[in-house]
Amino acid sequence: MFDCVIIGAGASGLQCCARLIEHPDVDVVVVEARDRIGGRIHTRHETVDVVTADDNGGSNNKVSFRRDLGASWVHGASDDNPMVKLLEECKTPVLKSLDPIFEGNPWIRPNTVLHHNNGDDERARKSLISFFVNGSIVDDESLPVSSTLISQALRRHYRFLEIITQNYGSEHNVHNLLSDEEVSALSPTSVVELSVDQIYKRLNKDDKVLVNLLASFYLFLIENWNGASMKDTSVEQLVENGVTFMDIDKHHDGAGDFFGPHCKVREGMITVLEPLIKIIERHQNDDGDDRSIIRLKEEVISIIDKKNHVRIEMASGKIIEAKCCVCTIPLGCLQHVIAKTDMSFFQPRLCDDKINAINSIWSGSYRKVFLTFDHIFWPKEPPMIGLIRNKPRRRRQQPDRSSKLTSVLPGCHLLLNNLWARNNIPCIEAILCGNLGVWCFEKSNEIIQQAVIEFLEASMGLNDLSSSCTDFHVTRWEEDMHTRGSYSTFRLGTTDQHVGVLQSSEWDGRLLFAGEATEIDHMGSVHGALISGNRAAADVLSLLNM
Repeated sequence: MFDCVIIGAGASGLQCCARLIEHPDVDVVVVEARDRIGGRIHTRHETVDVVTADDNGGSNNKVSFRRDLGASWVHGASDDNPMVKLLEECKTPVLKSLDPIFEGNPWIRPNTVLHHNNGDDERARKSLISFFVNGSIVDDESLPVSSTLISQALRRHYRFLEIITQNYGSEHNVHNLLSDEEVSALSPTSVVELSVDQIYKRLNKDDKVLVNLLASFYLFLIENWNGASMKDTSVEQLVENGVTFMDIDKHHDGAGDFFGPHCKVREGMITVLEPLIKIIERHQNDDGDDRSIIRLKEEVISIIDKKNHVRIEMASGKIIEAKCCVCTIPLGCLQHVIAKTDMSFFQPRLCDDKINAINSIWSGSYRKVFLTFDHIFWPKEPPMIGLIRNKPRRRRQQPDRSSKLTSVLPGCHLLLNNLWARNNIPCIEAILCGNLGVWCFEKSNEIIQQAVIEFLEASMGLNDLSSSCTDFHVTRWEEDMHTRGSYSTFRLGTTDQHVGVLQSSEWDGRLLFAGEATEIDHMGSVHGALISGNRAAADVLSLLNM
C-alpha cells in the first residue's frame, strides 16, 4: 500500500509529488490519464519560414520556436512567485529564461502598463497595443498614446468602473448594468453625461464614437483576464482586482498575480516543471512499470473510501490503494463526474457543501487560435493588437468554399497576442474567451478559422486573407475530456467560501484537493497550481504524522 496516491500529473500534482518524495519514508505514486505530463501546460516545438521586408514571404529560411498551447504566462516575475523559484533551479539564469512582455498586468491596468502613462522618457510615449477600428489603424508611430483620443478612452473606462463599483453591490453583474435602461448612463458608450472633461465635449462626433469604442475595448480586456464574459462578472470582482482608479493603476497587483513583469518563458512553459520532473526522476528506480512513480495512460474511474485508506480504480482494471489521495482533477472534470446520475466516481459521494462549491465556480472558456501567414501585414512591435468592428461583415463566398462555413464570430472586439512578428515569424494568436469561447464549442476548426479571419478583414480593412493563411491551430481545452475547461474563475455568485470548501478535505482527511481552482487568491494560474500542490503535500505529511 502506498502512503499517497496523486491523481493528475499537472503542475499541482507534480509539485505535491516532488515535495513528498523528498521524504524517504513516504511512498507516493501519481496516476495520469494522458500519455504525457504537464496537464494544461503543453509546449509544442514548431518550425516556420521567417519573412522579411525584402523577400515578402519568399524566403526558405526556417526557424524553430516554442508555442504554448495551454498556460503561457508568468504573472509577475518576483521572488515570491513559485514559478520563478523553480526557474532558478534550472541551469539557465532566470533573466535569460524569461521574456518580459509587460511591466505589470495589461488586462486590468491599461493606463500604466499598456500605455506607460507614468513617465517622461521615450518608452512612456509608446504604446504596447495597436488598435484597428472598422478598417483603420488608430495607434501607430504618428499617433502617440498621449493623444487626446486614447487619453479620453482611458478616462471614460476608469470613470465607468469607479461609478459602478461605488454604487452597486456584489449581487449585480456588469452586463446588467450595461443593459438596464435605469443605469444606461453608466455604459462607457454613454458616460458623457457623467463626464466633466471639457476636452471630450469639444471632440467632433466621429471622434466621440471612436473614444467610446476604445473605452469598451478596455472592458473587454478584463473579460480576457477573467476568462468569463461581463454577464458572468460581478461588480465585487472589479473591486477585488482594484481596477477602478487610474492613480493606483501602476502600484496595485490584483487578484491572481504577483508584483513584477508579466513574462513568457523563452523555451516554453514546460521549462517551469523541469526541476520537479528531475526530482521525481532522481527517486525513480528501475524495477519496471509497476513501480513507476508517474503512471501515464491510467484513467481513474472511481475513488473509494475504505475507512482507513482509499482505493483507486482505473479504466485499465488496475487498482491502487493508499493511505490518502490528493485529487488534482480539473474543475470542469469534477463538475462532470458529480453530474452523473449514478454518482459512482466518489464513493461515498462528496458532501453537499463540496458539490455546491464545485458547481459555483466557473470553468472558464479561453481558446487560442494560432494563425500563420505567408507575410506579416500587421504591426511587428506591439505585443497586443486590439481589433474593433461595429458589426460583422460578410465577405464574398468563394466558389470552392463549403456552404456549411457560414458562422460569424459574435461581438465587436477581438484581442491578438503579437509575440513572434518582431522576430519575422509570421504568426499571430487570436484569443477567444467568454462569449467568444462559448461560441466556438463543437464548431469545426475551419469554421473558427474563417470567422477569425473575417474579423481581421473587417477590423483591419483587408480582403482575402484566407489565401495568405498557411497554417492554423485551435486549442480545445473546453472539449478535452481530461480538462473540460481552460482555467477556473469566479463568476456571479461565487464566494471565497466556495473556494475554501473546495480546498477542504473529505473522509477524515484521506481525500485532499489541489489544483488552481482551490486557490482563492491565485485561481486560474500556474503559480496557483504550484501553491496548492505545496499545501496538499504539507497536509499529507501532517496526516501521516511526518
